[in-house]
Amino acid sequence: MDLPTAQEMLVEIEVETRGRRDLEDLKTDLFWAALRYARTRSEWSLLDREERNRGEAARTIQHKCLIDACDILARAARGKGLQAAWRDRLGRDRKETGDFACLLSAVLGLRSR
Repeated sequence: MDLPTAQEMLVEIEVETRGRRDLEDLKTDLFWAALRYARTRSEWSLLDREERNRGEAARTIQHKCLIDACDILARAARGKGLQAAWRDRLGRDRKETGDFACLLSAVLGLRSR
């Protein structure tokens, strides 16, 4: 996953959810899941082995929540006749999904200045 791809996928998500309150809520859920996971993943490099061992289960749960949020939004969008092509582009690789969360977090942070 690279930054331009993540940005394109973010735009796809925003275009498909715009004006659809139920999808916008699911988009927000996805964004929050991405932000939580990205923070944990960023902090990971600062932790020693013992701290990582203690936090591994929580990190795994956050990652599963991120994947679930992607799946839920895509499934709801497709249920409304939308393509949710961003989900297919993201794929099922866990590391790629984590990278997407980190890049999404960066883009959202930069937009907020």
